[in-house]
Amino acid sequence: MANTPLKAWISAARLRTLPLAVAATLMGNILVQLEGVMRMDVLLLSILTAVLIQILSNYANDYGDFQKGVDNENRLGPLRVMQRGLITQQAMLRAIKILVVLSFVSGLSLLWVALGTDQLPGFILLILLGMLAIWAAISYTATKNPYGYKGLGDLFVFLFFGLAAIMGNYYLQTQTITPEILLPAAAIGFLSTAVLNLNNMRDHDNDKASNKKTLVVILGPKNAMYYHYFLVLAALAIMVLFMLTKSDSWGCFLFLLTYPLFFKHLFTITKNPDPQILNGQLKVVSLATFGLVILLTISILTGLC
Repeated sequence: MANTPLKAWISAARLRTLPLAVAATLMGNILVQLEGVMRMDVLLLSILTAVLIQILSNYANDYGDFQKGVDNENRLGPLRVMQRGLITQQAMLRAIKILVVLSFVSGLSLLWVALGTDQLPGFILLILLGMLAIWAAISYTATKNPYGYKGLGDLFVFLFFGLAAIMGNYYLQTQTITPEILLPAAAIGFLSTAVLNLNNMRDHDNDKASNKKTLVVILGPKNAMYYHYFLVLAALAIMVLFMLTKSDSWGCFLFLLTYPLFFKHLFTITKNPDPQILNGQLKVVSLATFGLVILLTISILTGLC
C-alpha cells in the first residue's frame, strides 16, 4: 500500500503499464537494424518520451475517473491513490500539468536530435502528432467529454501504441516509412488494445453502472471475449507474417518462445473469466508483449536475424 507521498506517486504511475510503452517504442527503433544502423540517442529519448506520456496518461486517468465517480467501492481493480485519499485533486492536477511540460520538452528534444531542421515538414508533422498524443493521454477520462467513456479508447490505444509509436519511431531513425512496417505496428497495437480490453472486461459491471460506455459495455462480456481472441491471435499471426517477409532464418523467430504465454492466457480467461482472474492477466499480456519485443531485439542485435 502506498503509505508515503513518494509511494503514492509511484503507485499512481502504475509501473506495470510501462513495459507496453517501452515495447512499442523499442519495436519502432529496433526494426531499423534490419536495414541499417539504429541510433542509440534517438532510442533513449524515444523511450523517455513514451514513459513520460504513459505516466501522464495514468495520472490523468486516475484524476478523471475519480472526478466522475467511477473509482468507487464497487470497482474490482486495485484501489487508486485518489480513491484512497493519498493524493488530492489539486496535487494530481499540478502533477498532470508538470508532466505535460516534461513530455513536450522531451518530445521536442527527440525531434531536434533525430531530425534537426533538415526535415522541416517531418519535424512539424511529428510535433503535431506529439501534441495529439499528449491530448489523447489526458482526454481519455480527464476532460468534460472523455472519449474513453464513448467506446473509443480501443481505437486510440491502437493508433498511438501501435501505428504512431512504431511508424513514428521508425521514421525518426530513417526519415522514411515502408509499407511493411504497418504489420508490426498493427501487431503491437492489437496487443496493447488487448490489455485495455482486459481492463474493461474486469470493470464491466462497475463501468456500466457508472455510465462509462467502454467498448466492452457496448459489446457485452461474451462478444468482448471473442474480440479479445481476435486481438491476441491476429497480433501473433501478423508478427509471423512480417518476419517471413524479412527472412527465413530460424533466428528471426526467437520471439515465438513467448507464444505459449499468450495461448495459456487465452485458455485461462476462457476457463475462468472471473474479474479477479482478468485483473491478474493484465500483467501477463503486458509482460508477454514486452518479452516478445525483447526477444526480437536480441535476435536482431546478435545477428541471428
